[in-house]
Amino acid sequence: MNNLKEQARRAFYFVSFDPDKRGDRFVAEFEGVNNHIKSLCNQYGVSPERFLEKHYKLATAYLGSESRCASGAVVGFSKFPVARMEKRANYAHGHLERLVYFRENIEKTLKKITRRTETQDDKKARWIEKVEKLKALQEMMKDVNSMVRKGKIEEAYAKYNLECKRNFWGNYGFESYELRNNLANIKRLEEQIKQIDNVRANKAESGFAFEGGNVEFDAEEIRYNIFFDEKPNEETRAKLKSYGFKWSPRRGAWTRGAKTIRVETIKSILGV
Repeated sequence: MNNLKEQARRAFYFVSFDPDKRGDRFVAEFEGVNNHIKSLCNQYGVSPERFLEKHYKLATAYLGSESRCASGAVVGFSKFPVARMEKRANYAHGHLERLVYFRENIEKTLKKITRRTETQDDKKARWIEKVEKLKALQEMMKDVNSMVRKGKIEEAYAKYNLECKRNFWGNYGFESYELRNNLANIKRLEEQIKQIDNVRANKAESGFAFEGGNVEFDAEEIRYNIFFDEKPNEETRAKLKSYGFKWSPRRGAWTRGAKTIRVETIKSILGV
């Protein structure tokens, strides 16, 4: 912290009439934010180390850029390089904005990284529930249309507590396209539910090891996770990105959904 205090004093030496006092204010504010970070991380059950490190890097980057600035009011206007100092001031302001943005969005970041991700089983349960509702809707529409064809119009609408009125075409009951669309949604969701079970069954044992890491199939999330012993080179990272893989700090792996990629494709990316 003494090092930060000295950096702050030097940073404001040519822009403030009292650099020591301004540096002390900056350090006090820095320490206050650090305590806030620790408190929030404790609240969300996350280690504060990487947030504190990021905060320190942003703060020192700002101080470093500010130390290259000078104020004409402090150093005097004789031969003062206005254009150069304006450029440096804008550069320092950019660093300050990044520091302020980080501080203002700490809790938002914590909420994001601790947010529960919807698993494939969650999706499956949601889709099954929706299918049941759509099937009930399909039966209701068919029943209403059947009663309307028999002339029981008011009775049909009263049975399902619907407003008895003509549709856009001036007819009672539901149009055929409404039933077709609803049936299509049922089939689409049923296919998605079936796909989850099929992918799990077909790719259950598709993980493999390669020189420098291993590939795992996550049956719960239906994802392929690629773990490297060391950071992959730029060419490999570019290939991974081109095939939809993304780096996941939470998993510590390069990951993507497994539904639409074959294990042979992954092997070709890795040169296996």
